[in-house]
Amino acid sequence: MRREGRCSREALLKAARELQRSRGANENYTLIYDCLYPKIERFLYRKGVSSFADREDLTQIIFYRIYRRVGTFRGESSLETWVFRIARNAYYEWTKRLRPVDPVPEDFELEDRRGRSPDKDAVTEEWWRRVVRCIQKLPRQQRRCLILKAYGFSLKEIAARLGIAPNTVGVHLKNGRSKLAKGLK
Repeated sequence: MRREGRCSREALLKAARELQRSRGANENYTLIYDCLYPKIERFLYRKGVSSFADREDLTQIIFYRIYRRVGTFRGESSLETWVFRIARNAYYEWTKRLRPVDPVPEDFELEDRRGRSPDKDAVTEEWWRRVVRCIQKLPRQQRRCLILKAYGFSLKEIAARLGIAPNTVGVHLKNGRSKLAKGLK
């Protein structure tokens, strides 16, 4: 069957109705997933979720919610409209959990530079500028994980603060450190 016919409004509506009746759950859910996954992925990318891993995580959350809430679909709008309402709400919840992290702790103090050579200070300042530029180029989650780790947060604390799994934090730290090391060579 051609993709347009397979993913038509009518076909999606029929799949949702069949899912509500618990008939052919696997086939109908797969149809909805196959037809709407690319659109949701593009929606998240346009919203600024540039990391592929973050888009994958959010898409999983969205399709899980679709599966759990399909019984609430009343058919007053198209299935696609209903799905995108779920996607939009999931995206907004995700952004609320990722509020910008204050990179400077309250107890931060500048070091006393009296008695140090200007040449050494210039080299040190240039090195720090390179570090900052490299960190700014990292994907947002990797950057946040590295900054929080630098301030002494544990993997569990970072995970709780960013709303992600501790294993995901570890992956972001590993990849961020690797990219940072390459950028500073």
